[in-house]
Amino acid sequence: MNDKLDILGQLPQDIKFATAYYLPTSDLINLSTISRKHWNLFKPMLDVRRFLFHVVHGEYHAVVGMLKIDIHLIFKKGQISDCSGRIFESISGFEYSLWALDKYMWEMMLDCVHQDEEGKKILTTLRSQHHQVKTKGITYCFNGNKFTENHFDFENTIINELQTQYDYLSQSDIKDDPKISKQWREGVGGAQKLFPMHVVYEYCSDDPTRAINSWPKPSTQFYNWGAKNKENWFAIDSKLGIEFAIYKGMERAGAFNSILLGKDGCLVDLNAMKTLYQLRTKEFIDLKSQFKDLSMSEVNVSQIATGCK
Repeated sequence: MNDKLDILGQLPQDIKFATAYYLPTSDLINLSTISRKHWNLFKPMLDVRRFLFHVVHGEYHAVVGMLKIDIHLIFKKGQISDCSGRIFESISGFEYSLWALDKYMWEMMLDCVHQDEEGKKILTTLRSQHHQVKTKGITYCFNGNKFTENHFDFENTIINELQTQYDYLSQSDIKDDPKISKQWREGVGGAQKLFPMHVVYEYCSDDPTRAINSWPKPSTQFYNWGAKNKENWFAIDSKLGIEFAIYKGMERAGAFNSILLGKDGCLVDLNAMKTLYQLRTKEFIDLKSQFKDLSMSEVNVSQIATGCK
């Protein structure tokens, strides 16, 4: 690999830059450290990679910290893989927040845009990106296949799987059918592995009184009742989707190899996901009208304690 980097380092600057765009981040870092000239050339690309990393990992404070230094990172595009393994070849942090329906992330980003002439130019770019995501969608690769979506597909993943589980449990004559537990572990659990980070935060929230439209405490930990320990949602050796799925209910998330509370317990999670999906998609659509207010500098974006302003 070092030989390849040496050869790449000798290419014309435009070809070098275009080729480096598709390098793994570790190789890009190595290429950047060949010389100060290379560092100056590739540092902007590395900054975008780092910014996107914080966005897909739901690291709100780190995102704000980088935007305070360079607000233009909000719309710059780069290559990133999210925690579920989706590969986005060209996406901005703002576009990812829209696709993920992470309204806390996009609100926090917008709160970092100053209400001045430069801010208006940035808002114009963000409004255009919102329109593109809404009308044409975002393309990514997952398990060797390409997908194009306007946003994370709640309906055909977690909502569909929880509905299937509920329908199984509602049929009293098949209560002991092993396919019920199998569908819970692999169907529901498999869908949960696909969550954007903000949905994981919803599941892992330990505040039963928190409203679904209030900011959840960032946490990716749940209790595995089989192993009797806490685990991380995206742990490399996680058996989520294989040996268990995660039940939320009214309390903190817990892992079970079958749903012990029957259809009523399943219905709690199903309704919660439906409500979250409906609320976030409405906020995604309503963002268009908010851009008009922002561009006229008449209305401030809702602020969160960690916001820029």
